[in-house]
Amino acid sequence: MKQRNLQTRWGGFLLFAILGVMACLTPMSTDMYLPGFTAIAKDLAVTVPAVQVTLSASFAGIGIGMPFWGPISDRFGRRIPALVGVAIYFSGALLCSVASDLSHLAMSRFIMALGGSGVMVIGRAVVRDLFEGQQMARALGAVSSVLISSSVLSPSLGAVILHYTNWRNLFLVLCALGVLAAVGLAILPESLPPERRKHEGLSGVLSQYRTIFKDRIFRFAVTQQAFNSMILMSYVGCSAAVYMQEFGLSQATFGVIFGANAASMFIATQIHRYLLKTQKVSVLLVRLLTFQFFAAVLLTTVGLVFHTAWMVIACTMLATSILPSITAGSTTIAMTNFSGAAAQASSVIGLIQSVSASSITAVLVLLPVEPLQRMLIGMGFGGVMAMALLILRKRRNAIS
Repeated sequence: MKQRNLQTRWGGFLLFAILGVMACLTPMSTDMYLPGFTAIAKDLAVTVPAVQVTLSASFAGIGIGMPFWGPISDRFGRRIPALVGVAIYFSGALLCSVASDLSHLAMSRFIMALGGSGVMVIGRAVVRDLFEGQQMARALGAVSSVLISSSVLSPSLGAVILHYTNWRNLFLVLCALGVLAAVGLAILPESLPPERRKHEGLSGVLSQYRTIFKDRIFRFAVTQQAFNSMILMSYVGCSAAVYMQEFGLSQATFGVIFGANAASMFIATQIHRYLLKTQKVSVLLVRLLTFQFFAAVLLTTVGLVFHTAWMVIACTMLATSILPSITAGSTTIAMTNFSGAAAQASSVIGLIQSVSASSITAVLVLLPVEPLQRMLIGMGFGGVMAMALLILRKRRNAIS
């Protein structure tokens, strides 16, 4: 298939469309089938809690896959490893659609995550290959808005699909998404030329990972990413119970709220991208984190004191709208010093995001409180810890 010139306006749009699809493969495959847990349990003759093992298998695939794909991509380029990742993802999704028992489904989810994690890692590395500084932050902003919006909208999309068909067809939809990613990658030029590739053995790979972890700026940025992921997953994981169970809203209203949330993220991302034309990435990140802290405090106060649906919805939208912009800024800062090992740095970022998201989800499920309180605890914790880290790093002059 003919590869496209990315220097034209159409080429730039095509690039971001392809990167957006690459970014949303893993979150959509994790979140879109969540509404189908009851149907899966009934079809496979297991309990709903037992179906949770498929999520654990998915997180295991991400955790194992990301550190693997980083060095592979830095050595062999971006396109071929990404296409291999998509092929693995597609195979896993197809196996999920024909799973005959829970163990078969769990193993297939592991395969999906293993392939999808590579596509996500390589997508960020492509951005690092092509852009620097403010331009990299603007590009990552566009990609992050797709990634986070897909996480927010996927459960509602999954519910709509389940309304018309069975849970197995959810995975056929994800197969189609994999095909779309493969077509995009087939026309995407290679962003890492042979002369810039790394050829170290295992010791060199491990040495590069040590270098990445020793970088103070990188550690600051990925820790901010962790708290950002906690806020997102606290919202995504608890919002259905909060809005439909605790506030008694309909499923249709819940879908509208999620859609409005995604729209607010898109608008905030465009404002952030505009501001990056004249302001430094680090300066904007500090302001965004400060805004996020006060939004989280306001949300917690409103939720605990007033307990009114429309006020909670408005404050939640305020707190989550800037998540893609914070992700873009912190990712830019984290990857700035690692142009020669972009995929390895990207794999660490992705792994930290995944671990933090799964950790906060597991902790919140165990709390013996109402859904709204659970969501407020998770989002409040993320906002307060992000602000505390910012103050600590500012004092140590970790960022300018």
